[in-house]
Amino acid sequence: MKTLLVIKEGVHADTEMYIKAIKRGANKRNVKVVELDILNCSGVDLTEEIHSCDGIIAAEPISNVEGYKISSFMTNHLYKDLDDFTACSPYFNCTLNGVINALEERKVNLTGLDVCVIGRNLGLSIADYMRDEDATVQICHSKTKNLKEKTIMADIVVCCASSGKKILNPNMVKPTALVIDVGMNVEGDFKNIIDFKEIGRRNINNIFKKMGCDNE
Repeated sequence: MKTLLVIKEGVHADTEMYIKAIKRGANKRNVKVVELDILNCSGVDLTEEIHSCDGIIAAEPISNVEGYKISSFMTNHLYKDLDDFTACSPYFNCTLNGVINALEERKVNLTGLDVCVIGRNLGLSIADYMRDEDATVQICHSKTKNLKEKTIMADIVVCCASSGKKILNPNMVKPTALVIDVGMNVEGDFKNIIDFKEIGRRNINNIFKKMGCDNE
């Protein structure tokens, strides 16, 4: 790959941090990154950039209106959709792929498990995957009331939220729960939104034997 196109909508602190991370990774691989704000470009500009690049990443959040616009322009270039933004890409969403790998490495059988996904942007694809694997899934977000009531019942909690404060603590998850954090705040700290030290101290010793995992 020689050129990567990153499409965003407006300026968001967490999006800018994500794009910086993409650029760092691309720089190590001698890949040129072209950044395009969908709010400040014409259809002609978007078409030209999509046609000339080798891969595309759409940096969330992107509204439904602009998302539909981007997807329609990518119709003939689905093989360039590296993060499955169109839901028609030959590739898995990167975050989803990481979650799948983590579950497969631990041989977690999702059938019949109760799952709570916190975050409705990244969380949607993760929730869909787990539902397809016969888990019972609930999606929570910033407007969810009584979050603890949802998380405390879950066998697996997946946190995909961006926040500047801890939103999950030991009192919100049961001792046998598996907690997966794929959220990030504007400082790029993946651990900031979950009190992993306290949750891990209680959960880590019994998590695998209670989750239907092969702990050999």
